[in-house]
Amino acid sequence: MIGSMKQLKDTPIDLVDLSQVQSTIASIFMDSPSNTTLQDIDVGSTSARLDDLALAFAALTFEAFAESNAEVPLAFLELSMKTAEDYVGPPTLNLAIASFLQHVCVLRTGTSNRSRALIAQAVQAAHDIGINRCGPSHNPLQTARLYLALYFTDQYCAMTHNTAPCIKPTDYDPVIFEPLRQASPELKNLMELVALNGKVLDKMHASPLTYENVISLESIIGKACFALGQPLLNNAQNEKGFEARYVNLAHVHMFWSRIMLRTPFLLSNEHWLSSLSICIRAAQMLLSIYFDVLGPSIQAIARTDSPATDREWKFALRVNQLPPTWRQVRRIMTSVLILFFAFWYGEVSYDEAGRACAYALALLEFERTRWGAALNDSRRSILSLAAVSGINSMEYIKWILPGANEAFIANVLDVDHVRAQADPTMDQQPDDGGSSVLQDLDGDSFGDLLSSTALFSGAFPHTELDFHSLFSADLGGMENL
Repeated sequence: MIGSMKQLKDTPIDLVDLSQVQSTIASIFMDSPSNTTLQDIDVGSTSARLDDLALAFAALTFEAFAESNAEVPLAFLELSMKTAEDYVGPPTLNLAIASFLQHVCVLRTGTSNRSRALIAQAVQAAHDIGINRCGPSHNPLQTARLYLALYFTDQYCAMTHNTAPCIKPTDYDPVIFEPLRQASPELKNLMELVALNGKVLDKMHASPLTYENVISLESIIGKACFALGQPLLNNAQNEKGFEARYVNLAHVHMFWSRIMLRTPFLLSNEHWLSSLSICIRAAQMLLSIYFDVLGPSIQAIARTDSPATDREWKFALRVNQLPPTWRQVRRIMTSVLILFFAFWYGEVSYDEAGRACAYALALLEFERTRWGAALNDSRRSILSLAAVSGINSMEYIKWILPGANEAFIANVLDVDHVRAQADPTMDQQPDDGGSSVLQDLDGDSFGDLLSSTALFSGAFPHTELDFHSLFSADLGGMENL
């Protein structure tokens, strides 16, 4: 593992000096017998610096996730975090990189406040050593890469936890990215987008959410998306590295920001229609981008002759290099519910709602590789809303996943649950795509979805919006039409 470290050659933008990591690990065993294992050594008593050890163990954690069972990378992760906590010297670049890698590794085991604390530590260390102000003692290209990764990841965490980001637009000198811009000109759009997104997040948390402020922020977002148009698509297709993959995620930030800005106005008397239109487009783009990234792996699994094995799903995860996260689940669910809401109010077509439903179900099938039964309520909520809305889920699943085998489609559609909704005695009857549920529901059943006897357990789970209020309300001004 120490000798090859194949994974680290394509990890967070080449931040780690592999020769230094190998030297640090070798120094641990320097004065020990040849058959000594890591468990037999008190790493704190070795000659290696603790910040170097923290980075080395974080790098090994990242590598071990691809080659070992969960126990090995988790053991390395705990070693890395313990040595970082025991370090008492001044902040160093290695300590900042170690905290960043720890954050990435923690996200592979669960989304929690721990990951947020680690990125905050990494940002603090980076600021303490001055790389945000072009500190002269470090490699300018390496520090530019690190700070771009920190800035982006900090924004992602802030949007996940609905907190203010650690990095403010005034915390850094934009010229720090110039070495990276010169070395990798294809990243120009990404750097501009991350900087713009930082301004949007800062204003969202620093200013009251008035309609005038929203319009101002949307102007910034619109300029960012304009700059990313066709050039983004060309770069994303031609560049396969870490930075290029993050362009899609940065684009997701922009559309999610639009949803966050506009949903508070969906119940207003004056701005509900324009807000709904913006939310519709943002939700469609989010589902489309996620499916563009994850769709090829979902397609490959859907076309296998037999049910996909855990090994096949793990291979699909490695190919995408976009691990399923809880924030993805929340954004997928929020997006599809916005489109259901819009469908009920006549603002999207049957086909648009059907495609959104299919995209969401297929994406959640991929997310289940990590979250398992925790997504049951989410999937069943979508199926129930589709059935009540008269949408044939199977038709659209087959449309977005041509050639998918019947077993995969049945799994995605949670066929047993759909049948049981319609009639508990129908367990052995052919599947009808969920349309049989409509036999027992009429137009008044929309309200039932919001009651304690809803068709699914946990109404509108795993979203960041109050859909109970949204779906049950009369939109502002409707009584005057």
